[in-house]
Amino acid sequence: MDLKFRILRMILPIGSVSLDKIDKKLLFDNNDEIEAIAKKFNLKLLILFGSYAKGLNHENSDIDLAFESYKALSYDEEMKLLLNLSLYFRTEKVDLVNIKKADPLLLYQIAKYGRPLYGSTNDFVEFKCYASFRYADTQFLREQRRQYLRKEIDKLLRGE
Repeated sequence: MDLKFRILRMILPIGSVSLDKIDKKLLFDNNDEIEAIAKKFNLKLLILFGSYAKGLNHENSDIDLAFESYKALSYDEEMKLLLNLSLYFRTEKVDLVNIKKADPLLLYQIAKYGRPLYGSTNDFVEFKCYASFRYADTQFLREQRRQYLRKEIDKLLRGE
């Protein structure tokens, strides 16, 4: 079992908080606790994305968060950030994505549907531009993959 989950299981009672019942203020208010966590880890941005950002969350939804830090965080620092956010949201169902390590398609989704929980408007707009450029730069690769798959599926359907 992953270390982060062993630690969380010791601290958080399993199933103690239904994610449906998470106070929306915890998600959408740029409050002091989120700001304290962001400053502690020297974050530039903290962005909510996924089902909670889209308003499509359900009982089994996790909380998807993307972050950008001013300086690279070590693995241990990322795990401590995850722990702090899990304690804040009172759930182990937190998925954390480092913007600097994310693939272009995920960045696009974060930029398109994400809601900033911490960071300046300028930094968020800058991130959206960065994500758009990364997505556009890799469009040809996605198109090549589509064409290859189409060709191979056609071969299979023809019995080749």
